[in-house]
Amino acid sequence: MSTTQSERTKQRRRLLKSAAAVPAIFALPAGAQVANSSLNACVDKGFPPGTPVPANPIPASDTDKWVRSFQSDPVPGNYLEFVDGKPVATASCWNSVHPAGPRADEGSNLIN
Repeated sequence: MSTTQSERTKQRRRLLKSAAAVPAIFALPAGAQVANSSLNACVDKGFPPGTPVPANPIPASDTDKWVRSFQSDPVPGNYLEFVDGKPVATASCWNSVHPAGPRADEGSNLIN
């Protein structure tokens, strides 16, 4: 162990220089993994476990919190839209999952 102040200072500086020279590796998640987890979080937030599947279809004049699109066949009405087998709640969630479209209306949650 060093006995003089000067020797201790030199050892401390050498240690700091060595620590600064050690390469650091940071792992970042792949973009697809982040997007997929974001998608699942968005869908799961609107459809938590144990939630019953909403009525499908509902009358064409009705809307609810679920993203729907009008279909005339087999029965005219607003039908649920699904992502990974789950209905999607709110237009903002749908639009973030499908940025290129089709877009859902923020007021009615209907896909135009």
